[in-house]
Amino acid sequence: MVIRFANLAQAVPSFAVVAIVVPLIGIGFTPVIIAIILRALLPIIKNTYIGLSNIDPLLIEYAKGIGLTTWQVNGHIRFPNAYQAMFAGIKFAAILANSIAILTAIIGSSGLGELVFEGLIAFNANKILAGALPAIVFALFIVHCSLFIDVSFSVLEKRLTPVYLKN
Repeated sequence: MVIRFANLAQAVPSFAVVAIVVPLIGIGFTPVIIAIILRALLPIIKNTYIGLSNIDPLLIEYAKGIGLTTWQVNGHIRFPNAYQAMFAGIKFAAILANSIAILTAIIGSSGLGELVFEGLIAFNANKILAGALPAIVFALFIVHCSLFIDVSFSVLEKRLTPVYLKN
């Protein structure tokens, strides 16, 4: 059920998300934040669900067999084994959030998207580039920050993972 909803919601174009939020909430900063959150949460939810549900059932049975509670199984088995999928969703969500932030200039968020749209309306390539190039640099920065966070959590995961779970 979760995956079906996430797939369906992810199939909706970003422009449509913005268009749906405006009649419900209005124009301004609040609908922009809601549209960004709606767009960014879906890959995180989807990847977390996939990561948690694709754990080897024998590993879970083994953990239960040695007496771990459900909370311990989740904390020591499921989540550490799902980190890779979870962080993939977080990285993708960061890039989606950046792209929809540019698009939300239509509903009054200003920022770099406003420069892009003003440039498009006036056929002004300099204005388009003034908004688009920093957005691209910001997206690359997010990817590199995500990589740093991913590597940091991988190191932390290796240090916190019990010896019996290590390969």
